Amino acid sequence: MATIWTIVQFVFVFGLIIFVHELGHYLMAVILGIPVAEFGFGYPPKLIRLFRWRGTDFTLNAIPFGGFVRFEEEVPIDETEELSAKAIVVETPCGEPDVIIEPETQEAKTKTVDSGIIGGITQAPKWKRFLILVAGPTMNFILGIIVLVIMFNAIGSPDPTRVIIADIAPNSPAAQAGLEVKDLVKTINGVKIDSNEALSNQVQANLGKEIEIVVLRESQEFTTHLIPRENPPEGEGAIGIIMDNPKLPAKFGDTLKSAFGTFWNQVKTTLTLPIQLIQGVVQPEEARIVGIKGIYDMFAYAEEADQIIDNDLPIMRLSLLSIVSIAVGITNLLPIPALDGGQILFLLIETITRKKMPERVANAINTVFFFLLIALMIFITFRDFINPIQLH
Repeated sequence: MATIWTIVQFVFVFGLIIFVHELGHYLMAVILGIPVAEFGFGYPPKLIRLFRWRGTDFTLNAIPFGGFVRFEEEVPIDETEELSAKAIVVETPCGEPDVIIEPETQEAKTKTVDSGIIGGITQAPKWKRFLILVAGPTMNFILGIIVLVIMFNAIGSPDPTRVIIADIAPNSPAAQAGLEVKDLVKTINGVKIDSNEALSNQVQANLGKEIEIVVLRESQEFTTHLIPRENPPEGEGAIGIIMDNPKLPAKFGDTLKSAFGTFWNQVKTTLTLPIQLIQGVVQPEEARIVGIKGIYDMFAYAEEADQIIDNDLPIMRLSLLSIVSIAVGITNLLPIPALDGGQILFLLIETITRKKMPERVANAINTVFFFLLIALMIFITFRDFINPIQLH
């Protein structure tokens, strides 16, 4: 059941991913000296201009999903052209230039204003345009890796030399003996327990016999006795406990290594997935693409899981945040027009042919693919409603 708090969290997380992406474009443009007309928090319609800094308007917008960057650049047009309109605004899809024509007495100029990336920076050197384009996905990758580092640090690394009780079956010998979750097992019949295997060996060696167990509970030793069952219920074990190892503080180097390893595995899995589908290694239902609805379902499930996991941080939600952020970065680098990768493809073609693609052609291609992507998103979201992903 959806709750207001779950929805608020999801909007924040999803908005953060998009916002960080646009922040990457903005920061790189500022570093390279490319004028930015507007940095929007959320999507239009605009509610208010918050402030102006270094020639950029920072605005608050009505739709709280992420943000956008709008580049600005002035290009002279025919000075003899007269305009009767006060202003003409041509709205185009995200990633396409919006052309604003404003008269100045009997002369006119055009401002090419970009609602995505291409447009207002078309006159910049190719290497600057390339860096601005890749900066968005790169920020998604950085966010994903930072979240992974935080997550792995919170999880810590298991200490295999100590054994704690993670769960206890109801009415089991352990429950009847007064053992509790998080008890640290010190000895069994005087034998030191320094591994999961040592505990199992002592229990199995004394089936049907009374044993003495000493545990450490909140810095106090607790001694009890129980009899391991010879024929326990399926899945419970002889004394009815699930073993675990306490966590040690993680070293930064280890968490960073784990974070980069996880990042690379996701990139590699994503890029090789089409081949694995063709080869039959992965079944189509296992590689299902999900939309906003599917991601929300996973987020709600992760929130439930975090209620069970014994950790101060929402590990499962952090994991999902990392996965989605990295996925957004990878997706935006695909050579599909209307995405960053498509604009990089146009830039590559321009570099090879040494001829700039006509703006009308680029606009038309981007517009077609923009609406195709919108149609695909609608289809995927509709499927997520009628056939929700199975998470349990």
